[in-house]
Amino acid sequence: MKKNIIKNLIVLIFIIVLFTIPTKAADIRFDLTYGVDNQAKAGKKLPIELIIENREKSPFLGYIEVYMYDKEYSLAQYEYELEMMADSIVYKNISLSIGSNINNLLIQILNDKKELITEEQLNIDVQSLDTDIIIGILSDTPWKLDYFDKVNISNNSIKTKVINLDKRKLQRNLSIFDSLDILLISDYDCSNLAGELERNIFNFIHGGGIVILGTGSDGMEAIPNIFETYLTSPVNTYTKKVNFAINSSLLVPYGDEIELNLTNYDFDGNTIIEEIDGVQLLRNKSIGAGILSNATFSFGDIANYVDSHPEIINDFLSKIIGQTRLYSYQLSAGTRSNNDLETISELINIVESSLLPNMSMVMIICGIYLFINLIAIIIFYTHKYRRHYYIMTMIFTSFIFVIIIIIFFSNSRKQNNFVTFVKTIELTDTSAEEKIMFNIRTPEEGEYKYTTDIGTDINVLIGNINKNISKEDINNTSINKTVISNTNEKNNVIIHSKEPFFSSFMSATKKSVNEQNYNIESSIDIYNNVPSGYIKNNMNYDITDLSLVFFNGIIKIGDLKAGESINIDNFTFIDMPIMNNYQMSEALGDYPNNKIIKHYLDTHITGFYSNAKIMGFIQDNDISTLIDNDLEDIEGITFLSKDANVSRESKNYYESLSLAKEARKINGNYNIVDNTISGDTPVENEYYFNSNRTIEKLFIDNIEMPKDALDYTVPFDGKIYFYNRNTLNYDLIGTNEIKKEQLNDYLSPANSIRVRFEQYSKDMFYRPIYLPTFRVLEKKDEA
Repeated sequence: MKKNIIKNLIVLIFIIVLFTIPTKAADIRFDLTYGVDNQAKAGKKLPIELIIENREKSPFLGYIEVYMYDKEYSLAQYEYELEMMADSIVYKNISLSIGSNINNLLIQILNDKKELITEEQLNIDVQSLDTDIIIGILSDTPWKLDYFDKVNISNNSIKTKVINLDKRKLQRNLSIFDSLDILLISDYDCSNLAGELERNIFNFIHGGGIVILGTGSDGMEAIPNIFETYLTSPVNTYTKKVNFAINSSLLVPYGDEIELNLTNYDFDGNTIIEEIDGVQLLRNKSIGAGILSNATFSFGDIANYVDSHPEIINDFLSKIIGQTRLYSYQLSAGTRSNNDLETISELINIVESSLLPNMSMVMIICGIYLFINLIAIIIFYTHKYRRHYYIMTMIFTSFIFVIIIIIFFSNSRKQNNFVTFVKTIELTDTSAEEKIMFNIRTPEEGEYKYTTDIGTDINVLIGNINKNISKEDINNTSINKTVISNTNEKNNVIIHSKEPFFSSFMSATKKSVNEQNYNIESSIDIYNNVPSGYIKNNMNYDITDLSLVFFNGIIKIGDLKAGESINIDNFTFIDMPIMNNYQMSEALGDYPNNKIIKHYLDTHITGFYSNAKIMGFIQDNDISTLIDNDLEDIEGITFLSKDANVSRESKNYYESLSLAKEARKINGNYNIVDNTISGDTPVENEYYFNSNRTIEKLFIDNIEMPKDALDYTVPFDGKIYFYNRNTLNYDLIGTNEIKKEQLNDYLSPANSIRVRFEQYSKDMFYRPIYLPTFRVLEKKDEA
C-alpha cells in the first residue's frame, strides 16, 4: 500500500514537472515584400509575397492570417492554410484589395491550434511611389530594353519604372500582375508561356492591363498561343528600311533610316496607331478593359536607335497607352486612390434595398405610442371616473400601433439574410468573365457562413481607414468582422455580425468561364454613319436596354428576347460628345441602369477605338457560380458587355475616323480626353488617317447635342481652317464635305491634316466646347 502511494506520488510529480516545462515554440520565420520595391501602386490591388522558413526537423501545419480595417470599427481577416516540410522554405503569394489610406496590416503565423508563432506589422508605403506606370518586361535579352525605364510621358507628368520578369518568377508569383500597368513581351519564345501563365496574361488584359508584343524576325514564336485565335491572316516575316524622318507626328523629325526585321500579322479589330512610310508598325486591339498592342518589329532591334533618339519611345508609349488612359494614370497618381468604397457601395445599393425596415421611424412610432399611453395613465389616475376614456385610448392607440408596425415590417427583410449586388459579364466568343460587387446583410447579430469556389478570387472591399491594427482589436469580440479563409477546395466567408443589418462589402471574380452559355452574335457595318447588320441573342435570357456604344456615338436598340435576332439597318446612329460618359449613360438607360453604364464606361472605355461595345442587361440573379447560393433573398443587376468588330467599307471604299488615332495638339487649350477646347485663343491640332490609301473625300461631322444636354456642354459653332502646305497659311473651310482634288494642298505625305479652330461665342470661352470629328472615304487598293 505504501509502495503504491509512493509510486503514484512519483508519477504525479513527473506529470506536474512535465507540464510545467515550457514547450518549445516552432522555429518559423518569414520575410515579405509587397507591391513594387515595397511600395504600393495607386489604383491596384496589393500583392504580397511571403518567404517562410521552417527551421524545425519536423513538418509544420498552421495558418497565415492577415488583418486590416475594412471600415470604421470593422475588421477584415484573410486566412490561408500553411503546410511545410521539415527544414524547408515556402513562397506564399496573396493579393489584397486596399483603400488609399490603408497604411497598416498585421500578418501572423499560427500553428494548427491557432496559437501565435510569429507576427509582423506591415507599414505600407502608398504615398511615396513617384512612378505612375509600371512596365513588366519578359525578354531573353532584357538589358536591351532598359530604355523603357524612367521614360517621361505626357509632358513629363508621368514616369515609367521597369521590372524585369522571368517565367520562374511569374509562375511562383502570379499576383505580380496586380502591380503591372504594362506587360512588354519582346525577343522571347512565347511557347514557354503555355498553361496557367498564358491564361493569366489574357486575364491581365481583360482586367484593364496593356500587353505589348514585339515580334521582328521571331514571327509566330513571338505571339502567345492564346492570342492566335485573333489572327486574321497568315504570319510572315520580311526586311524593310523604315524612314522615320517622314513621321510628322513628332515635333522634331528623326531624319534617319533604319533597316528592320518585320513580322507581317494582324489581329481582328486592330486600330493602326503608328504607320511610317507605308509600314504599319504598331496596332492596338481592345480586349475587355485592356489593350493588346502588337508591334511588327522587335523592341530589342531598335535599342541602339532609341539611345540616340529617346523621344521615339515616349511617342510610341503615348500612342499605345492613349491620352485618355494617360489622363486616368495622372488622376490616380494625384489622388492615390486604390479603392473608392463610397462609390462602390453606392453602385451596389442602387438595386432595390428599400425593403429594409426603417428602425429609426419604428422607434419614433414606439415613442409616440408610449407618450400617448402615458397621458392615458395620467388621465386614469387623476380622473378615475373617466376610466372608459383610458380604455378607449389604449385600444385605439394599440390598434393603430399594430397597423403601423405591420405596414413597416410587411414584405421587409427583417428575417432573412440578403444580398444586393452588381454583376458584370465580359463576353468573348468562347468565354465569359464574371465579376460581382456585393453587399451581404444580416438582420440580427450572429455568425453567418458562405462559401465560394476555389477558382473564385474574393476580396473584402476596403475603405480609407488610417488606423493601426493591435492585438486588442483582433481579440475584441464586440466589433464586426468579415473572415475569408482559403482551403484547397473552397473559400469560406464568415461574417461575425455584432449589430443588426451589418453591411459587409465584397467582390468576387471568376475568370474565363462560360458555364451559363452566355453568347451574343453580331455582324455590324457602319458606313456614312448609317448602321447595318444584325445582333442575335443566343442566350436563355432576355436582354433589356441593349445598345451599341462607339467612342463618338450610340445606337439604341432596346429589348431582345432569348434566341431572337434583330436587324439594325433601320436604327439611327446618334452622335455623342466623345468620352462624355454621363451624357451617354443618361441616353442609354433609366435609373438605376444608367448608373451601371456610367461606371462601366468610366472604368472600361479609356481611349478611342474603332470597334463597338454591345451592352445590355439580363435578369440573372443566379450568383451561385461566385458565392454559394444558400441566401434566401437576392437582388441585383447583371450587366453584359462584348466587343463587336465593326466593318466600315462599302464597294470600293473604306471609311476611316480621324480620332480612331488620337490627335496631336499643336497650340491652344485642347483636351484629348473628351475632344473639347476652352479659352480665348485658337486651337491647332493635327489629325491622322491611314497613310497607305488614297483619300477620296473628307467629311466634317459636327456634334449635335441632345435636347436634354446640360448647359455646360457646348458644341463648336466657329470657324475651321486647314493648313495649306504649299502657301504655309491656314485656309478657311466653308463646307462640311471636301473632295479629293480640294484636299491635295492640305494632306501631308502621311495623310494628316492640320486644323485650326476659332470659336464664335465669346461668352463660352471658359466652358468645354465639343469639336467636330473628321471622317474620310479611302479608296481600296487595286489588285
